Amino acid sequence: MTQAKIGASPEKHKSSRTNKKPAEFPPRVIAFYLDDKNRVTRVADYGLKDGVVFDFISRTTPTGGQESSFLGGIFRRLGASAV
Repeated sequence: MTQAKIGASPEKHKSSRTNKKPAEFPPRVIAFYLDDKNRVTRVADYGLKDGVVFDFISRTTPTGGQESSFLGGIFRRLGASAV
């Protein structure tokens, strides 16, 4: 049987977690392109590379137009001000 002394302060427990900020990862968007029959025709992994939207699978930047402006809007909403 364990006995505690009256008036003794409890043992301090150090948490294994520190007060560090969690690691921040650059925003990424996985896009699935579908055909008329709703089958996946292409997969893209978009993120920012040197401040430009970049597809890490095909290793290309999207061309201008509707796709590019849509992706830019997503990254702006995620807090990437470089787009």
